[in-house]
Amino acid sequence: MRVLHVLANSSPDLNGYAIRSHDILKSQSESENIEPYVLTSPFYPERQSMADEVTIDGITYHRCVHPTHLKKNKKLLDKFVANIGRRRINITKERDSGIVKRRPVRYMMRRVLTPARLFARWVEERVLMQKLKREILAHISETNPAIIHAHTPYRVGLPALLAAKKCGLPFVYEMRGVWEDTAVINGRWKEGGIPYSRFRRLENKVLRNADRVICISEQLRLDAIERGVEAAKITIVNNAVNEKLVDDSSTDEPDEIEGLRQQLDKSNGIITIGYTGSIQPLEGLDILAMGVAELVERGNDVRLLVVGNAKGQTGLFEKCKSLGIAEKCVIIGPVPREHIKHYLKLIDIYAICRPGGFRVTQLVTPLKPFEAMLAGCPIIASNLPALTEAIQDKETGMFFEAGNHLALATTLETMIDNADLRTRLASQAKDWVLAERTWKIMVKRYTKVYLELFRDTS
Repeated sequence: MRVLHVLANSSPDLNGYAIRSHDILKSQSESENIEPYVLTSPFYPERQSMADEVTIDGITYHRCVHPTHLKKNKKLLDKFVANIGRRRINITKERDSGIVKRRPVRYMMRRVLTPARLFARWVEERVLMQKLKREILAHISETNPAIIHAHTPYRVGLPALLAAKKCGLPFVYEMRGVWEDTAVINGRWKEGGIPYSRFRRLENKVLRNADRVICISEQLRLDAIERGVEAAKITIVNNAVNEKLVDDSSTDEPDEIEGLRQQLDKSNGIITIGYTGSIQPLEGLDILAMGVAELVERGNDVRLLVVGNAKGQTGLFEKCKSLGIAEKCVIIGPVPREHIKHYLKLIDIYAICRPGGFRVTQLVTPLKPFEAMLAGCPIIASNLPALTEAIQDKETGMFFEAGNHLALATTLETMIDNADLRTRLASQAKDWVLAERTWKIMVKRYTKVYLELFRDTS
């Protein structure tokens, strides 16, 4: 059964969305019943990698290309959108190079949503959604899929839904998160504001009109029901891992690992508290830094290792510097996906410090705890609903009060002082993830959904 997957993005960095996407596609391609076919959206002109077709692990990512990356645009609106894309690329280059630090007023004015900018964004979105819909229809005609499977957000889901309905094909929508609430925690939108409410309304439209909805957690399933989705249409496919992620035979150890061991003082048995993933406000890395600083204040000699994307590293290091722990912190990345296992082996305690008080951190279960479990790292995590459904307290990890760096430090001390506890938690967590959370297991849930839909429409 051929399934056309339509994705918002695919990225080479430690982006959970892209990692889940690739693991799903790879596990489906290795199954007996599913042949995945992939198309990505045109919504990221600043990512050159999104303009070029690429094949990874036998999965070919076909591209719907933003007009910015086309040699020639005949239509006036395409030219208009191409200019918007070029401006976005320039802003991204300035931000990454640090130029915006010297021109903060000009940079901040670019972020003010004047009526003209709001209209331009609306036009851009309409043009790109229409372009994506045409591209989906072309791929349907070329590949003849049995099912269309789109992944959040609505900018991907709505064009896919309309194309599926036009061709009489069943439509699956996968709810990975609550993007409008992520924008709130990142400081871009206000909850209940016009952009927030519009995004949520269109997201609900896709969810309610999908033939089946996939949610990645029980909390998201409950949220989808509150949005008006019939409970019978929803299937949970949790985040999971590929058991080959920590296979020592797949890649040689990177040269920089030995240098990192020395920086972290591993030869003297110094405990390393670590995190791997994106560096953004919803991850609570400021709380982690404050917890480590409290540990040091209490007389613990520890190290902090953060392996993440380049964006946000400077701010996190400045935070560590202000706390007086800069010399005890190593912040690096991004690193190739196939190398992440070598960095996880340097971590003695893996910390997930997402803050409370935000819908997105309450609802969305991240991918990172499962990867850390597979690598044999004991887990400490915020006591949020999305995390408590993935970790069993004092069995596969330990919890602390979300947002409370003092509670984090106290729980970390308990783990630091008890090597047997760390070993037991790590062992039980690894056994659990291998038994319950591998993609080889999770792919069966997709197969069941697809076969039910296929039978219903045959």
